[in-house]
Amino acid sequence: AGETVTAALSIDMFSLGVVLWQVLCRSRNPPISAEHLRECYSDKAKMSARLALPEQSVLYTPLLCSITTFIPSERITAETLYKKMRDIAASKAQQNWHKEKQENAFLKDVVSDKLDGLDKQLQALRQGQELLGVQVGRVLQDNKKLDTMMRTLIAGTHSIPTYA
Repeated sequence: AGETVTAALSIDMFSLGVVLWQVLCRSRNPPISAEHLRECYSDKAKMSARLALPEQSVLYTPLLCSITTFIPSERITAETLYKKMRDIAASKAQQNWHKEKQENAFLKDVVSDKLDGLDKQLQALRQGQELLGVQVGRVLQDNKKLDTMMRTLIAGTHSIPTYA
């Protein structure tokens, strides 16, 4: 009680950098010694190697290094960090939009090709159905003729007189 806690934005930015680094590299416990802190949080190569995903390394390592430097005057400001993060988010959104647009165009082409193929198959089936209908009609006509011939043959056989 009676003690005052003072915080400077540069100290808060450093803490933010440490937290961001831990989140990105999926670390639960921060390094304890100052030497280990200096090694992990100020060396870009070591930080890049410890980040969880390669694309995070490319985007965030420079920001994390500029946030977590031990010299407060060399740390970036919260405003600069916000602008850079906004630019990264905008560029990621732009990339995602472009990727989605390409995927949609690809899917549209694939679906159109499949529909064209189905349409051609349907037309071929209709033509086959029409030809089958014509052939069935001919078979039925031939069956009627055959039926008539058989009836005539049977009737003729019964009408022939037999001499015994």
